[in-house]
Amino acid sequence: MPNLIGGGALMAAQLMAAQNVQMATVNPEVTRQARRLYIGNLPVSMGLTNDMLMNFFSQTVASLGITTKHPIVSVWISQQGTFCFVEFRSVQDANNAMTLLNGLSLGGRLLRIGRPADYKPVPAHLANYVAPIPPNLSQAFAMQQQQMQKQRAATNLEGGQRSNATTNQGGEATPVLLLLNMVTASELIDDDEYNDIRNQVGTECEKFGQVLSVIIPRPNQNIGDDDAEDDEDDDDDDDDEKAVDTQAGVGRIFVRYANQEQARVARTKLHGRQFGGNRVECRFYPVDKLQAADYTFS
Repeated sequence: MPNLIGGGALMAAQLMAAQNVQMATVNPEVTRQARRLYIGNLPVSMGLTNDMLMNFFSQTVASLGITTKHPIVSVWISQQGTFCFVEFRSVQDANNAMTLLNGLSLGGRLLRIGRPADYKPVPAHLANYVAPIPPNLSQAFAMQQQQMQKQRAATNLEGGQRSNATTNQGGEATPVLLLLNMVTASELIDDDEYNDIRNQVGTECEKFGQVLSVIIPRPNQNIGDDDAEDDEDDDDDDDDEKAVDTQAGVGRIFVRYANQEQARVARTKLHGRQFGGNRVECRFYPVDKLQAADYTFS
């Protein structure tokens, strides 16, 4: 029996080695259409370039859990600067990024994430394909990434040396902030008003760091449709407002930064501000709760 088990393990190892050899011989162009994503609604006013976007998306996907070395190999931005195509090294990373980048904002604008028009899924045996690092990937970019990692490490070290009283203000520090007393349910029903609030929050919060997403839960859309009936009965107005307020997370704003230190700086600047006559309350929020769409945790 031990020999059979050992033989099975050896066979599995040989099979894996053979698959790796096969992967290495695949022309990257075969999987390129499955490794690219379309990114729309870029902020034209920022004067974005291919290198700027490559830096931004490389940092962003790394902070969201993608561990592939040099995860993005190229970015192409349109002449008008309104959209771009981002090419990942890994087929699986591109698939995951469709979900991970949902809700991502840049320059106060909510980015649109999708597949290019020429998208083609890869065959099953190439589902885990990772393209080699292109030889033309600049050494300067690699050095820049290393420098940014050193800066983040130094920032985290500095943050870790602060007193517990400072670190624990607003709860245990995380990259996510929960903002309270900024919006009411009635302000979130109209699409234009909702988008205006979301853009204003994103623009203000980007003053303190790289904002990955701004999430503002909205009330049920069937609230307030029948204005005539509401006017006839004040009690109905009260009932409608209660119905709106009971929607999970309505009245809360969640801002996710690229790292914990940026969120800490933002909290220091935002907590206690006056907004619409109200005092803004700013707390840290667990990342896992946000990812699970649990907007009611306290």
